[in-house]
Amino acid sequence: MMVRIYAFIGLLLLILIQSSLQIPLQDTEENGSLMSEDVLFNDPREVNTMKRHSEGTFSNDYSKYLETRRAQDFVQWLMNSKRSGVPTRRHADGTYTSDVSSYLQDQAAKEFVSWLKTGRGRRE
Repeated sequence: MMVRIYAFIGLLLLILIQSSLQIPLQDTEENGSLMSEDVLFNDPREVNTMKRHSEGTFSNDYSKYLETRRAQDFVQWLMNSKRSGVPTRRHADGTYTSDVSSYLQDQAAKEFVSWLKTGRGRRE
């Protein structure tokens, strides 16, 4: 029985809140549209300002859309590359191999120089 009462009270509160939010919004929209027609079109500079503002807003929204689209494309590319099953070589693997090769070449050069210094390399 208490659950029904709480549900009924909740429903009444929801209806009351929803109707109270709609009334101020309607008043604001009506006053705003009347004010914008009277004020904005009297001065051509204000029209230019409004036009620049709308162009800036459009550019900003379009940039956000493009960023989101690029991110979605990147995620899609990542998912497709994982699905293909082709083993990919990581950059770190190549870097490690290159570092080891450089180290071994340096060691071989040092050994060769020390061999030359000891005089074993001379043929007399």
